[in-house]
Amino acid sequence: MQLTDFFAPLNLYNLSIFLLAFLIFDAIGSKVASIIKSPSYLRLIVWSWGLGIFVFLWFILHFFLPFWPIYVWISLLVCGLIFLPSYIKDKSYQSLINEIIRFPYPLIFLLILAKPLFFLLSSPPFYTDELAYHFYSPSQLFSEMRWSFIAGQSLYNMVPKFLNTSYWLMFSLSKTYVTARILHFLLVFSAIYVISVFVKKKINTYAAILYSFFALLSSSYFLYHSTLGYVDAGAAAFANLFLVVIADFLHEKKKNLLLVGGIIFGLTIGMKYTILAFLGSILVISLILFVISGKAKKFMTDNFRYSVFVFILAIVFGGYWYLKNLILTGNPIFPFLFKCFHALRCGTGYDFFASWSTPMDGFHFDLIRKILFQDNMKLFSATVAFLVFSLVISFILRLKQLKLLTIMIPLAVFLEILLSKNISGFELRYFFHWVLLIPLILVLPFGILLKTKLLSKNFQIMISIILTLLLFGTSGLVTLHNIKRLYEPDFVPGYIRNYAMRRINLSAWIDYYAPQTNEVIKWCGEARPMQNLLVLDPSLIWSGYELRAFMVNCTLNVIGPGKDTDIGEYATQIRKKYNNAYLVSFNRCDVKKPDLTFQPDQDMIRRHEANMKLICGATEILKNLYVLKN
Repeated sequence: MQLTDFFAPLNLYNLSIFLLAFLIFDAIGSKVASIIKSPSYLRLIVWSWGLGIFVFLWFILHFFLPFWPIYVWISLLVCGLIFLPSYIKDKSYQSLINEIIRFPYPLIFLLILAKPLFFLLSSPPFYTDELAYHFYSPSQLFSEMRWSFIAGQSLYNMVPKFLNTSYWLMFSLSKTYVTARILHFLLVFSAIYVISVFVKKKINTYAAILYSFFALLSSSYFLYHSTLGYVDAGAAAFANLFLVVIADFLHEKKKNLLLVGGIIFGLTIGMKYTILAFLGSILVISLILFVISGKAKKFMTDNFRYSVFVFILAIVFGGYWYLKNLILTGNPIFPFLFKCFHALRCGTGYDFFASWSTPMDGFHFDLIRKILFQDNMKLFSATVAFLVFSLVISFILRLKQLKLLTIMIPLAVFLEILLSKNISGFELRYFFHWVLLIPLILVLPFGILLKTKLLSKNFQIMISIILTLLLFGTSGLVTLHNIKRLYEPDFVPGYIRNYAMRRINLSAWIDYYAPQTNEVIKWCGEARPMQNLLVLDPSLIWSGYELRAFMVNCTLNVIGPGKDTDIGEYATQIRKKYNNAYLVSFNRCDVKKPDLTFQPDQDMIRRHEANMKLICGATEILKNLYVLKN
């Protein structure tokens, strides 16, 4: 393998691979949808159910098989052979096309995003934690034979990995993370699309057009993250989708909506821990509303077996990550909140997030408001006013569906804050689901038009005009600013644009993006036997992420001395254990004090001292690359 075999920008070849995978996922999802009799408005999201089944399959397979392309291709094609014949025979693809034709507006708005979206989707790994752990390197993909879940090994080893596994599988198929970026964006886009169709069905087409417009275009920051290896945007979009499905269930009392809710819940919790508080809040509020309705007891008595099916679906589509944690550590969300087996350190809470998040308290309310509403007081005021207005008209006009949404949204957010404030702080990407709630709240007042028999046509037109003017007068400027932001030169950095347009190749990209480790990356990208790279330098641990994602013929081993280990003895042991191995270090032999601006703790200082002991007796063969001699 060579570095030039990987990380190609968007092209016809990798796009074709993605479309083939999408077709098979949609075939699997369509079969699931037909079995549970999913509502038609969810048609545009059923492909993600197929993806969920495929990832669950590989969660099991990876206990025995590596993520090698041959195995992933075989598994994908076998799924295709099983599900595509009935998909074609039943013309399930036609329902997807028809749904788009009936409501094409999100695709039209997508054209506004096309240029910056093309650049961002074409990029190699470049954004901090993408490089650190969301994206596997080629060497890790080929060298990891099976899951290495060691009880309590680390936070990042234990977090749910539905989207991460999706990324690795797509990378195995295409040898580029372009397909992973497309997958993440399509998950977000599909969820927004489905919510738009839901709004069309439950309110009206005009409100659905407005929702899709503002949801896609009112936050360039959210859009940016929906193209990254980070999983926050996907989790947020699916959390909002779960909200509307549960609201629909409370209104319709249809059993199939419970099954759909179980699938979406499983997929959402399979993406990220931090979304649990919001989903849990929705469940608590919906249960209370269901009990208040007086129909809960009879419904659950008559349909108890459905609750079992819902639980099974939630496990199969994402809950297995938590079941795995429970079995290994005794804590389904290791290492947070609950106690653990094996004397593991657990119960981590707010202190873990405190260093990079804003406390969720009254003192910081104004700061959080400014971040969430993009420092626009009019948008905040309009959101509150529109929510109150929707609640009032839903009670006056007895609009049950609208009433449920306007009750559930603020109560779920309020309960989430109560649950989260002592566990986590506010970081915008952890609360992207709030960002997507804003456009939903802003279109709810159009529900007044549902009572058409009580309103003359002229009055309906007048109300629509007034609401639209208020909407665009408050959020229009924010959206216009974000659309403008998409085309500002620094929104998509020049080196990303140049790579997408093939003005620079991967070698030039690495020279520009990773000037300190570019020679090491290229050395590992040449055809050679697999090499061990040791990382001890604390400066490299926190700022040398680019090494991890681009390793081809090298494995990266982060090592360090224990608290009571003698530094000199440790260095001797490392030389013996890794004779003729390679050490990567930013710091030279004569550096007395390490740069520890990120985490200046005793462990990092000891790492620096041990690193000095090793490189002072090593030979530098490339810039920042040393060979250890016994």
